[in-house]
Amino acid sequence: MDSASFGYVLRACPGWDWVLDCRLEYILAADGLTVGTTVTNRSVTDCPYATGAHP
Repeated sequence: MDSASFGYVLRACPGWDWVLDCRLEYILAADGLTVGTTVTNRSVTDCPYATGAHP
């Protein structure tokens, strides 16, 4: 099994008041590829957030 993970912190800026800790994980195994997305809101208020993927 092979894997790679990537992280990025999306910081607040004008027009965007939140801090998001983002992580993507790719796992390649004999039965295929698995992709996982984890995002943690590090702000004190709720954040409008959605994610999607395109095959």
